[in-house]
Amino acid sequence: MKKYISFLLASSLTLAPVLVMADVQIGSTRVIYNSSANEAALPIKNTDAANIYLVQSWVEPNAGSKPSFIIIPPLFRLEGNEEHSLRIIKTRDDLPKDRESQFWLDIKSIPSTDNKTTKDSLQLIVKSRLKLFYRPENLAGSPDEAYKKNHF
Repeated sequence: MKKYISFLLASSLTLAPVLVMADVQIGSTRVIYNSSANEAALPIKNTDAANIYLVQSWVEPNAGSKPSFIIIPPLFRLEGNEEHSLRIIKTRDDLPKDRESQFWLDIKSIPSTDNKTTKDSLQLIVKSRLKLFYRPENLAGSPDEAYKKNHF
């Protein structure tokens, strides 16, 4: 009987829905940087009025190469109920012009600490990783037909 109750309790806890509060919301799940544009923008919003976050962002360079993009600002303070925009700027011109290139955009949100809280608290730092696509302007075809040319 004791095993049965333990099993029911464990299964109910694992199957119960988990409520996740995302205080820092990122404007999209991917960023497409068109080569004809000078920059790309990504909005970031703090939906919690009480908490302040430190937001750090960067573009991961490909293995063995220099970074192709910079983020402005790379580190900033995000107040409660405030929205900010990250600007992504290309730093190199040697990217392929016959195909899209993929990079990783990392955004880390660090919550502020309160000295009044108890010393037994857990602070979580959330790191989001988004895809950043560089799209040259002279690609032939439309995006609606591009999936047909994929080869796996």
